[in-house]
Amino acid sequence: MNWDELRAVAADGVEIGCHTETHPILSRVTSRWKLEREIRGAKSILEFRLRLPVKHFCYPNGRAIDIGAEAAAVVRDAGYVSATTTTWGLNPIPADPMNLRRIPFESDTGPRYGIELLAGLHLPSN
Repeated sequence: MNWDELRAVAADGVEIGCHTETHPILSRVTSRWKLEREIRGAKSILEFRLRLPVKHFCYPNGRAIDIGAEAAAVVRDAGYVSATTTTWGLNPIPADPMNLRRIPFESDTGPRYGIELLAGLHLPSN
């Protein structure tokens, strides 16, 4: 999508979130400056181009081993209100908004199966 298309879907109520500038494995980024650039820099670019606040973040790869405590701290400090991992599952109450789990929905996931997933009837296959 181009910037005009992103602005249009945002105007229709679609929440635009951030993912980083270059999609690094954040736990492997060795300097705080580089983490700031990837996380804050990407947020700044999106907010400037979209002309709206970007409040949500999704960790590249999203596994705990790929995130790291320092990256999670930068995400929190950058002003995001939530961050999503790729950890499968429902979020407990209360959940850490900077470490949200998710349930994947594929394009062929039917409504009934989707409801069953949300109800917690299907466990991930490990």
